Amino acid sequence: EGKGPFVPELRAMHQALLASPTLRATTSSEESLSNIGFCLFVEGFLTIPLRLGGDVIFDADFHFPHSELVNIPKITCNDQASLFPLFRHLTTDSKQYRIRCARLREGANASDLSEWATCETSFPQWMYLEFNGNPLEVRHKLHWGKDLPIDITDLIVEGQNKVTVYINLDPEATIKAANYAIAVEIIQVITPLAMQSMVKGVKFSRETVKQAIRSRLVGRGHKKGSDSDDDLVVQTLTSKVSVRDPLSGMIIGPYPVRSVNCLHFDCFD
Repeated sequence: EGKGPFVPELRAMHQALLASPTLRATTSSEESLSNIGFCLFVEGFLTIPLRLGGDVIFDADFHFPHSELVNIPKITCNDQASLFPLFRHLTTDSKQYRIRCARLREGANASDLSEWATCETSFPQWMYLEFNGNPLEVRHKLHWGKDLPIDITDLIVEGQNKVTVYINLDPEATIKAANYAIAVEIIQVITPLAMQSMVKGVKFSRETVKQAIRSRLVGRGHKKGSDSDDDLVVQTLTSKVSVRDPLSGMIIGPYPVRSVNCLHFDCFD
């Protein structure tokens, strides 16, 4: 939850209790899934992204059914002394829940999950939060390297739940609040094999990708009716697509993937 100079152990000792639990994957028979691993992704919302602004006190309510309580993962404590002593035990049915605030781009449709996912997490200094009457402390960029979502998995109760946002009475803060939205996200656990099955169901043909690249290159050229000099036309005729995963640097395996809404041509492994 932080790299380089932004190491929580060095900068966020006063917020050590806010550190995320160490995730451990198990099956219902308590068999370790460490050799299989697991993936986490935002499945949806308990409350859709709601724009702030207007009121200095803002409430977002949602109902949590009894049937979903069984999917809340168990928390255990590490017997040995540790800076981050909590373990959260995940199964393929587990769901985690978090509050995320993001600054919206101009014209962004916050209720669209794919668009919301690309908005960077940002909790302004002039806002304060409560969940079911419990004050929430934010992990800010200064101490954690970046603003981090607030995990509320262990605070959710059956029935009605409420997120309360308080905004400073400063008029400038009230105006800025309209640029932000807040949501309660559902984080689903899934195995890599199940993830592969999901992505295999949506494929782009080679010709579709080639045509998209050609269209992008043509779009960079000169446009008729523009104010640019008619004698000067700069047009890109080539485009490179890396076959290496941007995170690991390794050659991408048999399943190169990217979001269906992504504008990049490079893929992830």
